[in-house]
Amino acid sequence: MPPEFTRLPVEILDAIASEVPLANLLALCRTNRGLYRVCLRWIYHNVSPSTPTYGVGLFKTLIANKQAANSVRVLTIHFPTREILFKSFARLMQKAASNLISLESLYYCASPDLFSVFAHFHFPRLRDCFIPISTEMATFLSRNPRVAELFVLLDPQRPLTAVNPDLASLSLPALRDFSGPGNVARAIVPNSEVAVVTISWDLRIEDEYTEVLAAISTTQEPLQKLHNLLQVWDTDLLFAIKDYLPHLTHLDFRNLSSLPPGTGELEAFYDTLETAVASLPNLLVLACISHYEHVPPAPADLAREFRAVRAWGARSPALRACLLTSNTMWLRDTGNMWHPRASSPDKAEMQWRLGWFIGLIAGAPTQFPDYADDMVEVLGPEAWATLVDENS
Repeated sequence: MPPEFTRLPVEILDAIASEVPLANLLALCRTNRGLYRVCLRWIYHNVSPSTPTYGVGLFKTLIANKQAANSVRVLTIHFPTREILFKSFARLMQKAASNLISLESLYYCASPDLFSVFAHFHFPRLRDCFIPISTEMATFLSRNPRVAELFVLLDPQRPLTAVNPDLASLSLPALRDFSGPGNVARAIVPNSEVAVVTISWDLRIEDEYTEVLAAISTTQEPLQKLHNLLQVWDTDLLFAIKDYLPHLTHLDFRNLSSLPPGTGELEAFYDTLETAVASLPNLLVLACISHYEHVPPAPADLAREFRAVRAWGARSPALRACLLTSNTMWLRDTGNMWHPRASSPDKAEMQWRLGWFIGLIAGAPTQFPDYADDMVEVLGPEAWATLVDENS
Protein backbone atom coordinates (compact mmCIF):
# COMPACT_ATOMS: atom_id res chain seq x y z
CA MET A 1 0.00 0.00 0.00
CA PRO A 2 1.46 3.43 -0.91
CA PRO A 3 2.37 5.35 2.26
CA GLU A 4 0.61 8.41 0.86
CA PHE A 5 -2.70 6.56 1.14
CA THR A 6 -2.59 6.40 4.93
CA ARG A 7 -1.76 10.13 5.11
CA LEU A 8 -5.10 11.07 3.54
CA PRO A 9 -7.53 12.94 5.81
CA VAL A 10 -9.67 10.67 7.97
CA GLU A 11 -12.82 12.01 6.30
CA ILE A 12 -11.61 10.80 2.89
CA LEU A 13 -10.52 7.42 4.25
CA ASP A 14 -13.91 7.06 5.90
CA ALA A 15 -15.71 7.86 2.63
CA ILE A 16 -13.59 5.27 0.81
CA ALA A 17 -14.20 2.62 3.49
CA SER A 18 -17.95 3.16 3.25
CA GLU A 19 -17.84 1.89 -0.35
CA VAL A 20 -15.50 -1.08 0.16
CA PRO A 21 -17.03 -4.63 0.34
CA LEU A 22 -16.93 -6.28 3.75
CA ALA A 23 -14.35 -8.93 2.78
CA ASN A 24 -11.95 -6.23 1.59
CA LEU A 25 -12.54 -4.17 4.72
CA LEU A 26 -11.57 -7.13 6.89
CA ALA A 27 -8.28 -7.43 4.98
CA LEU A 28 -7.64 -3.69 4.90
CA CYS A 29 -8.12 -3.18 8.65
CA ARG A 30 -5.14 -5.50 9.33
CA THR A 31 -2.67 -3.38 7.41
CA ASN A 32 -2.49 -0.27 9.58
CA ARG A 33 -3.65 0.84 13.03
CA GLY A 34 -5.19 4.03 11.67
CA LEU A 35 -7.03 2.12 8.94
CA TYR A 36 -8.19 -0.36 11.56
CA ARG A 37 -10.16 2.34 13.34
CA VAL A 38 -11.67 3.62 10.10
CA CYS A 39 -12.56 0.16 8.77
CA LEU A 40 -14.00 -1.03 12.07
CA ARG A 41 -16.63 1.70 11.87
CA TRP A 42 -18.00 0.20 8.64
CA ILE A 43 -17.42 -3.47 9.46
CA TYR A 44 -19.84 -3.15 12.36
CA HIS A 45 -22.03 -0.34 11.03
CA ASN A 46 -24.85 -2.73 10.03
CA VAL A 47 -24.84 -6.14 11.75
CA SER A 48 -27.36 -8.89 11.07
CA PRO A 49 -26.59 -12.31 12.60
CA SER A 50 -28.34 -14.84 10.38
CA THR A 51 -27.94 -17.86 12.70
CA PRO A 52 -27.70 -18.34 16.48
CA THR A 53 -24.10 -19.51 16.08
CA TYR A 54 -23.17 -16.31 14.24
CA GLY A 55 -25.09 -14.39 16.88
CA VAL A 56 -23.03 -15.88 19.71
CA GLY A 57 -19.77 -14.89 17.98
CA LEU A 58 -21.00 -11.39 17.20
CA PHE A 59 -22.28 -10.69 20.71
CA LYS A 60 -19.02 -11.90 22.27
CA THR A 61 -17.13 -9.46 20.02
CA LEU A 62 -19.45 -6.57 20.95
CA ILE A 63 -18.93 -7.36 24.65
CA ALA A 64 -15.14 -7.56 24.41
CA ASN A 65 -14.55 -4.77 21.88
CA LYS A 66 -16.18 -1.47 22.92
CA GLN A 67 -14.97 0.25 19.75
CA ALA A 68 -16.76 -2.33 17.61
CA ALA A 69 -19.90 -1.98 19.73
CA ASN A 70 -19.80 1.82 19.42
CA SER A 71 -19.70 1.41 15.62
CA VAL A 72 -23.05 -0.43 15.43
CA ARG A 73 -25.75 1.78 13.93
CA VAL A 74 -28.16 -0.89 12.64
CA LEU A 75 -28.91 -4.21 14.37
CA THR A 76 -31.19 -6.84 12.80
CA ILE A 77 -32.24 -9.97 14.72
CA HIS A 78 -34.19 -12.34 12.49
CA PHE A 79 -33.18 -15.93 13.25
CA PRO A 80 -35.56 -18.46 14.95
CA THR A 81 -34.60 -17.79 18.58
CA ARG A 82 -36.96 -20.47 19.89
CA GLU A 83 -34.40 -23.02 18.70
CA ILE A 84 -31.53 -21.77 20.88
CA LEU A 85 -30.50 -22.19 24.52
CA PHE A 86 -32.71 -19.42 25.76
CA LYS A 87 -31.23 -18.25 29.10
CA SER A 88 -27.55 -18.34 28.16
CA PHE A 89 -28.16 -16.70 24.79
CA ALA A 90 -30.34 -14.02 26.37
CA ARG A 91 -27.65 -13.14 28.92
CA LEU A 92 -25.06 -12.88 26.16
CA MET A 93 -27.28 -10.66 24.01
CA GLN A 94 -28.12 -8.49 27.02
CA LYS A 95 -24.45 -7.81 27.77
CA ALA A 96 -23.82 -6.93 24.13
CA ALA A 97 -26.88 -4.63 24.01
CA SER A 98 -25.58 -2.64 26.97
CA ASN A 99 -22.63 -1.52 24.81
CA LEU A 100 -24.68 -0.33 21.81
CA ILE A 101 -24.67 3.36 22.72
CA SER A 102 -24.72 4.50 19.06
CA LEU A 103 -27.58 2.26 17.87
CA GLU A 104 -29.93 4.12 15.51
CA SER A 105 -32.08 1.32 14.03
CA LEU A 106 -33.29 -1.91 15.66
CA TYR A 107 -35.09 -4.50 13.53
CA TYR A 108 -36.18 -7.33 15.82
CA CYS A 109 -38.06 -10.15 14.07
CA ALA A 110 -37.56 -13.02 16.51
CA SER A 111 -39.18 -14.42 19.65
CA PRO A 112 -41.25 -11.81 21.54
CA ASP A 113 -40.09 -13.43 24.78
CA LEU A 114 -36.45 -12.71 24.03
CA PHE A 115 -37.30 -9.07 23.22
CA SER A 116 -37.25 -8.41 26.98
CA VAL A 117 -33.46 -8.30 26.61
CA PHE A 118 -33.79 -4.87 24.95
CA ALA A 119 -36.76 -3.57 26.94
CA HIS A 120 -34.83 -2.03 29.83
CA PHE A 121 -32.11 -0.25 27.84
CA HIS A 122 -32.03 3.36 26.75
CA PHE A 123 -30.47 3.78 23.30
CA PRO A 124 -29.90 7.55 23.06
CA ARG A 125 -29.68 7.61 19.24
CA LEU A 126 -32.46 5.13 18.45
CA ARG A 127 -34.87 6.58 15.89
CA ASP A 128 -36.13 3.60 13.88
CA CYS A 129 -37.38 0.28 15.28
CA PHE A 130 -39.24 -2.83 14.20
CA ILE A 131 -40.43 -4.66 17.32
CA PRO A 132 -42.89 -7.45 18.21
CA ILE A 133 -46.19 -6.88 19.97
CA SER A 134 -45.47 -7.85 23.58
CA THR A 135 -45.96 -6.93 27.21
CA GLU A 136 -42.47 -5.40 27.16
CA MET A 137 -43.37 -2.91 24.46
CA ALA A 138 -44.44 -0.15 26.87
CA THR A 139 -41.24 -0.45 28.90
CA PHE A 140 -39.06 -0.33 25.79
CA LEU A 141 -40.83 2.71 24.31
CA SER A 142 -40.91 4.60 27.61
CA ARG A 143 -37.11 4.27 27.77
CA ASN A 144 -36.72 5.25 24.11
CA PRO A 145 -39.25 8.07 23.59
CA ARG A 146 -37.35 9.70 20.71
CA VAL A 147 -38.32 6.96 18.24
CA ALA A 148 -39.41 8.55 14.95
CA GLU A 149 -40.38 5.39 12.99
CA LEU A 150 -42.14 2.51 14.74
CA PHE A 151 -43.27 -0.78 13.16
CA VAL A 152 -45.08 -3.17 15.55
CA LEU A 153 -45.08 -6.76 14.32
CA LEU A 154 -48.09 -9.01 14.95
CA ASP A 155 -47.28 -12.36 16.59
CA PRO A 156 -49.55 -15.19 15.31
CA GLN A 157 -48.95 -17.06 18.60
CA ARG A 158 -49.98 -14.17 20.86
CA PRO A 159 -53.43 -12.52 21.10
CA LEU A 160 -53.72 -8.80 20.58
CA THR A 161 -55.09 -8.52 24.11
CA ALA A 162 -51.54 -9.15 25.35
CA VAL A 163 -50.72 -5.50 24.70
CA ASN A 164 -49.57 -3.75 27.86
CA PRO A 165 -52.23 -1.16 28.86
CA ASP A 166 -49.45 1.23 29.94
CA LEU A 167 -49.07 2.12 26.26
CA ALA A 168 -51.91 4.61 26.63
CA SER A 169 -49.80 6.78 28.96
CA LEU A 170 -46.82 6.95 26.60
CA SER A 171 -45.72 10.15 24.94
CA LEU A 172 -43.69 9.79 21.74
CA PRO A 173 -43.16 13.40 20.63
CA ALA A 174 -40.75 12.47 17.82
CA LEU A 175 -42.94 9.77 16.25
CA ARG A 176 -43.68 10.52 12.58
CA ASP A 177 -44.29 7.09 11.01
CA PHE A 178 -46.30 4.29 12.68
CA SER A 179 -47.22 0.83 11.39
CA GLY A 180 -48.98 -1.83 13.45
CA PRO A 181 -52.26 -3.28 14.72
CA GLY A 182 -55.22 -1.05 15.47
CA ASN A 183 -55.26 -1.40 19.24
CA VAL A 184 -51.60 -0.37 19.51
CA ALA A 185 -52.27 2.56 17.18
CA ARG A 186 -55.22 3.67 19.30
CA ALA A 187 -52.98 3.74 22.39
CA ILE A 188 -49.91 5.39 20.84
CA VAL A 189 -50.91 7.50 17.84
CA PRO A 190 -53.12 10.14 19.55
CA ASN A 191 -50.23 11.10 21.86
CA SER A 192 -47.86 11.88 18.99
CA GLU A 193 -47.56 14.08 15.93
CA VAL A 194 -47.35 11.18 13.50
CA ALA A 195 -47.76 12.02 9.80
CA VAL A 196 -47.84 8.49 8.30
CA VAL A 197 -50.05 5.77 9.85
CA THR A 198 -50.44 2.16 8.66
CA ILE A 199 -53.06 0.01 10.42
CA SER A 200 -52.94 -3.80 10.08
CA TRP A 201 -55.92 -6.00 10.87
CA ASP A 202 -55.34 -9.30 12.68
CA LEU A 203 -54.93 -11.91 9.92
CA ARG A 204 -56.15 -14.76 12.14
CA ILE A 205 -59.72 -13.65 11.54
CA GLU A 206 -59.74 -15.34 8.13
CA ASP A 207 -59.86 -18.96 9.35
CA GLU A 208 -62.53 -18.14 11.93
CA TYR A 209 -64.61 -16.33 9.32
CA THR A 210 -64.59 -19.39 7.04
CA GLU A 211 -65.76 -21.64 9.90
CA VAL A 212 -68.58 -19.26 10.80
CA LEU A 213 -69.87 -19.07 7.22
CA ALA A 214 -69.99 -22.88 7.07
CA ALA A 215 -72.33 -22.98 10.08
CA ILE A 216 -74.36 -19.87 9.40
CA SER A 217 -77.35 -21.63 7.80
CA THR A 218 -78.07 -23.89 10.79
CA THR A 219 -78.21 -21.56 13.79
CA GLN A 220 -78.33 -17.90 14.71
CA GLU A 221 -75.38 -18.16 17.12
CA PRO A 222 -72.74 -17.98 14.34
CA LEU A 223 -74.45 -14.83 13.08
CA GLN A 224 -73.56 -13.06 16.30
CA LYS A 225 -70.04 -14.48 16.18
CA LEU A 226 -69.70 -13.28 12.58
CA HIS A 227 -70.84 -9.81 13.63
CA ASN A 228 -68.22 -9.80 16.40
CA LEU A 229 -65.48 -10.94 14.04
CA LEU A 230 -66.30 -8.21 11.58
CA GLN A 231 -65.69 -5.53 14.17
CA VAL A 232 -61.94 -5.81 13.56
CA TRP A 233 -61.99 -2.28 12.15
CA ASP A 234 -62.19 0.23 14.94
CA THR A 235 -64.51 3.20 14.62
CA ASP A 236 -63.03 4.75 17.77
CA LEU A 237 -59.58 4.57 16.22
CA LEU A 238 -60.77 6.46 13.14
CA PHE A 239 -62.25 9.19 15.28
CA ALA A 240 -59.10 9.36 17.41
CA ILE A 241 -57.13 9.88 14.21
CA LYS A 242 -59.64 12.51 13.07
CA ASP A 243 -59.59 14.40 16.37
CA TYR A 244 -55.88 14.30 17.21
CA LEU A 245 -53.98 14.10 13.93
CA PRO A 246 -54.96 17.02 11.69
CA HIS A 247 -51.39 17.00 10.32
CA LEU A 248 -51.67 13.39 9.01
CA THR A 249 -50.49 13.08 5.38
CA HIS A 250 -50.64 9.29 4.75
CA LEU A 251 -53.20 6.82 6.15
CA ASP A 252 -52.92 3.15 5.21
CA PHE A 253 -55.18 0.23 6.23
CA ARG A 254 -53.88 -3.31 5.58
CA ASN A 255 -55.60 -6.75 5.45
CA LEU A 256 -59.02 -5.33 4.63
CA SER A 257 -60.00 -8.70 3.19
CA SER A 258 -61.16 -9.27 6.78
CA LEU A 259 -64.17 -7.16 5.74
CA PRO A 260 -65.79 -9.47 3.16
CA PRO A 261 -67.80 -7.89 0.31
CA GLY A 262 -71.53 -8.48 0.40
CA THR A 263 -71.89 -8.11 4.17
CA GLY A 264 -72.07 -4.33 4.08
CA GLU A 265 -69.06 -4.01 6.39
CA LEU A 266 -66.69 -2.72 3.71
CA GLU A 267 -69.23 -0.12 2.63
CA ALA A 268 -69.77 0.90 6.27
CA PHE A 269 -66.02 1.26 6.67
CA TYR A 270 -65.87 3.52 3.61
CA ASP A 271 -68.72 5.63 5.01
CA THR A 272 -66.87 6.04 8.31
CA LEU A 273 -63.75 7.07 6.42
CA GLU A 274 -65.75 9.76 4.64
CA THR A 275 -66.52 11.35 8.02
CA ALA A 276 -62.94 10.97 9.24
CA VAL A 277 -61.15 12.45 6.22
CA ALA A 278 -63.19 15.64 6.50
CA SER A 279 -61.10 16.52 9.59
CA LEU A 280 -57.74 15.66 8.00
CA PRO A 281 -56.92 18.79 5.99
CA ASN A 282 -53.40 17.62 5.09
CA LEU A 283 -54.22 14.05 4.06
CA LEU A 284 -52.61 13.33 0.69
CA VAL A 285 -52.72 9.53 0.33
CA LEU A 286 -55.29 7.02 1.62
CA ALA A 287 -54.84 3.26 1.13
CA CYS A 288 -57.19 0.36 1.98
CA ILE A 289 -55.48 -2.85 0.92
CA SER A 290 -56.35 -6.56 1.00
CA HIS A 291 -53.71 -9.18 1.78
CA TYR A 292 -55.16 -11.76 -0.62
CA GLU A 293 -53.50 -12.62 -3.91
CA HIS A 294 -54.62 -10.19 -6.54
CA VAL A 295 -57.61 -11.10 -8.72
CA PRO A 296 -59.04 -8.83 -11.45
CA PRO A 297 -61.79 -6.60 -10.01
CA ALA A 298 -65.42 -6.76 -11.09
CA PRO A 299 -67.05 -3.63 -12.56
CA ALA A 300 -69.15 -3.40 -9.38
CA ASP A 301 -65.94 -3.16 -7.31
CA LEU A 302 -64.69 -0.25 -9.38
CA ALA A 303 -68.08 1.47 -9.28
CA ARG A 304 -68.17 1.20 -5.46
CA GLU A 305 -64.64 2.58 -5.18
CA PHE A 306 -65.34 5.40 -7.63
CA ARG A 307 -68.29 6.53 -5.50
CA ALA A 308 -66.13 6.32 -2.37
CA VAL A 309 -63.15 8.34 -3.65
CA ARG A 310 -65.44 11.08 -4.98
CA ALA A 311 -67.16 11.27 -1.59
CA TRP A 312 -63.79 11.40 0.22
CA GLY A 313 -62.45 13.99 -2.22
CA ALA A 314 -65.47 16.22 -1.65
CA ARG A 315 -64.74 16.18 2.09
CA SER A 316 -60.93 16.40 1.89
CA PRO A 317 -59.64 18.90 -0.72
CA ALA A 318 -55.98 17.93 -0.15
CA LEU A 319 -56.51 14.22 -0.93
CA ARG A 320 -54.68 13.26 -4.12
CA ALA A 321 -54.41 9.45 -4.31
CA CYS A 322 -56.28 6.39 -3.01
CA LEU A 323 -55.14 2.76 -3.34
CA LEU A 324 -58.07 0.42 -2.70
CA THR A 325 -58.81 -3.29 -2.34
CA SER A 326 -59.39 -3.88 -6.06
CA ASN A 327 -55.66 -3.12 -6.54
CA THR A 328 -56.70 0.11 -8.24
CA MET A 329 -54.89 3.40 -7.71
CA TRP A 330 -57.33 6.29 -7.94
CA LEU A 331 -55.68 9.60 -8.84
CA ARG A 332 -57.22 13.03 -8.55
CA ASP A 333 -57.24 15.51 -11.40
CA THR A 334 -58.51 19.08 -11.14
CA GLY A 335 -61.40 19.75 -8.78
CA ASN A 336 -62.88 16.48 -7.53
CA MET A 337 -62.29 14.47 -10.69
CA TRP A 338 -60.72 11.02 -10.24
CA HIS A 339 -59.54 8.38 -12.67
CA PRO A 340 -58.39 4.77 -12.10
CA ARG A 341 -55.22 2.98 -13.02
CA ALA A 342 -53.78 -0.41 -12.07
CA SER A 343 -51.38 -0.27 -9.14
CA SER A 344 -49.10 -2.63 -11.09
CA PRO A 345 -47.47 -1.81 -14.45
CA ASP A 346 -49.49 -4.55 -16.18
CA LYS A 347 -50.61 -3.04 -19.51
CA ALA A 348 -53.71 -5.23 -19.85
CA GLU A 349 -54.96 -4.23 -16.40
CA MET A 350 -54.33 -0.57 -17.22
CA GLN A 351 -56.32 -0.81 -20.45
CA TRP A 352 -59.18 -2.72 -18.81
CA ARG A 353 -59.63 -0.06 -16.11
CA LEU A 354 -59.38 2.75 -18.63
CA GLY A 355 -61.95 1.05 -20.87
CA TRP A 356 -64.32 0.60 -17.91
CA PHE A 357 -63.89 4.24 -16.93
CA ILE A 358 -64.49 5.60 -20.45
CA GLY A 359 -67.55 3.35 -20.79
CA LEU A 360 -68.94 4.63 -17.49
CA ILE A 361 -68.50 8.30 -18.41
CA ALA A 362 -69.68 7.79 -21.97
CA GLY A 363 -72.76 5.87 -20.80
CA ALA A 364 -73.90 8.69 -18.52
CA PRO A 365 -72.29 11.94 -19.74
CA THR A 366 -74.91 14.11 -18.04
CA GLN A 367 -74.00 12.62 -14.64
CA PHE A 368 -70.33 13.44 -15.16
CA PRO A 369 -70.28 16.65 -17.24
CA ASP A 370 -66.78 17.71 -16.16
CA TYR A 371 -65.40 14.29 -17.02
CA ALA A 372 -67.19 14.33 -20.36
CA ASP A 373 -65.67 17.72 -21.22
CA ASP A 374 -62.21 16.39 -20.45
CA MET A 375 -62.82 13.30 -22.57
CA VAL A 376 -63.81 15.48 -25.51
CA GLU A 377 -60.51 17.35 -25.18
CA VAL A 378 -58.46 14.13 -24.94
CA LEU A 379 -60.26 11.96 -27.53
CA GLY A 380 -61.75 14.56 -29.85
CA PRO A 381 -65.45 15.32 -30.44
CA GLU A 382 -66.05 12.60 -33.05
CA ALA A 383 -64.43 9.77 -31.07
CA TRP A 384 -66.26 10.87 -27.94
CA ALA A 385 -69.61 11.03 -29.74
CA THR A 386 -69.04 7.48 -31.03
CA LEU A 387 -68.33 6.25 -27.47
CA VAL A 388 -71.48 7.93 -26.17
CA ASP A 389 -73.56 6.23 -28.89
CA GLU A 390 -72.00 2.84 -28.14
CA ASN A 391 -72.71 3.12 -24.41
CA SER A 392 -76.12 4.79 -24.45
